[in-house]
Amino acid sequence: PQVLGYRNVWWNGLTAPLVADYLVELAYTRHTGIMHLFGARITKYGILKQTQEVYRWNFPHIIPSSVPVSDRTLSSVRTDRILLPNTFDFRAQLEEMKSLERRFESEWRKSVFQS
Repeated sequence: PQVLGYRNVWWNGLTAPLVADYLVELAYTRHTGIMHLFGARITKYGILKQTQEVYRWNFPHIIPSSVPVSDRTLSSVRTDRILLPNTFDFRAQLEEMKSLERRFESEWRKSVFQS
């Protein structure tokens, strides 16, 4: 299988576990109003390559592509933004997500097969 890796499509979102950490942190602080949660700027190609490396996938074959061109990055004018660890390290976010998935799977297997 092959997939196109867009070198000119930018994103700076966060993995679900880090968003959850932010939401818990914000629930216990006095922040109000709209706050954009974002991390390091990375291309869709970069996301695919890092995911492939962290999860040690031999597939799909990622083909770099210069089209389309898009910038979906977020920014903020707020100066009171909380910065949690790994916010600007996408690979670290992926490593954390992989670790959580393994732990969840292990706990799920114990609960299912002990019944």
